[in-house]
Amino acid sequence: MRAVPGRLGGVLEGTLRAVRTVKVNRAEDRMEGRIMTDARAAARYGTRAVRREAPAWTTAWSGTHLAVIATLSVGSGASARAGSRARS
Repeated sequence: MRAVPGRLGGVLEGTLRAVRTVKVNRAEDRMEGRIMTDARAAARYGTRAVRREAPAWTTAWSGTHLAVIATLSVGSGASARAGSRARS
């Protein structure tokens, strides 16, 4: 899957380096077609990657938040117990 954005970058870079050659050979339409095809594929890849990445980050951060809540709960419980021992 990583090849899709890489291929788009390669085609763009190669075309920009060879602008004069492309113009002399009247290859603008062919190169435009290749670039647009690769751009569409890269966009599909990006959308798919985001759809897979979003739930993963949500799950990861949910676990982190739960760990913080648990730590604060245990800490406040221990603090409350220590305070009640000091009063008696």
